[in-house]
Amino acid sequence: MDRNEFFQYYLSALKEALSNDSKNYGYLVKSYDWYIQDPTVLRKMENFKNDNYKKFHDIFNMEESYFDAKSHYAEEVLGIPINKYRNDLLELISLYGKKIN
Repeated sequence: MDRNEFFQYYLSALKEALSNDSKNYGYLVKSYDWYIQDPTVLRKMENFKNDNYKKFHDIFNMEESYFDAKSHYAEEVLGIPINKYRNDLLELISLYGKKIN
């Protein structure tokens, strides 16, 4: 899976996850991977993410930190109010979206 293909799937699924982030299933707020229906695509995405984590650590770390905090009903992420952190993540998604188009 190349970078553009990964980010097309990832950003779309991440936006969907954020639009449903008010649903907490008992310390589980579903992240982007829940919204990837094809197991083959998900496996390729996981491989891409593992192989390229350092290169794209900004968005990967932010996504993981946000959903971890949201799952635990936290009001802050790394000292930042969770709503601001969410908005910052949405801005980063937008920046990445511009890079792949």
